[in-house]
Amino acid sequence: MGLIIWFKSGEKIFLGFDGIKPVHIDISGNKHIVIFGMTGSGKTETAKRVLNGSKKGKLIIDWSGEYVDYKSVEPSKLKIDLKREDVIDAIISTFQLTIPQQTLLIEAIKRGGGSLKDVINDVKGIECKSDSGREVKDALLRRLSILEKLSLFNGSKELVEVEAIDLSKMAFEAKKLAANIILKSFYNNPNPRILVIEEAQNIMPRNQNPDSINTVE
Repeated sequence: MGLIIWFKSGEKIFLGFDGIKPVHIDISGNKHIVIFGMTGSGKTETAKRVLNGSKKGKLIIDWSGEYVDYKSVEPSKLKIDLKREDVIDAIISTFQLTIPQQTLLIEAIKRGGGSLKDVINDVKGIECKSDSGREVKDALLRRLSILEKLSLFNGSKELVEVEAIDLSKMAFEAKKLAANIILKSFYNNPNPRILVIEEAQNIMPRNQNPDSINTVE
């Protein structure tokens, strides 16, 4: 499908030849590049050519395990410290929760430990007095059930130490959650390096109403 490349700062990179004419991509300033194509059309190879042609550092969200020749780790090997609002945003973005589910999640995390590994217990600890409240709670727990066996960010590697995060061995929603958290950490602490998001259509929100997103102050 597609991938997105984000450049923190600019330079000109050689991509190849059009006949005998050299082709460069000018990435002066902050820019995004979207590469579209069918499977096997060369999207990843084009991205690698950009990465290898740049002198800057790189961070790759590797959806399918195609960047293992870079300094690649699985999310369980990373160490990422998140604020409560980051945990909430990542979960809401990943699971596309309803407004009642979002409200319950925010209440649970604000009352509880606030960490990703504590989310299930935080939600279970909320007492719902109405039938509708209990239905929302049960539905939310079903949506978040993958968190019970998910091992994320329990390692010692800092994000600045790696070039690629390999998500290929994870379930779909686990990949989305890990990617959202990694991106949140990257944008909170931006470095002058190239960010590559493979299979970006699986991560970027679609038709999302900004008014439907709750935030925590």
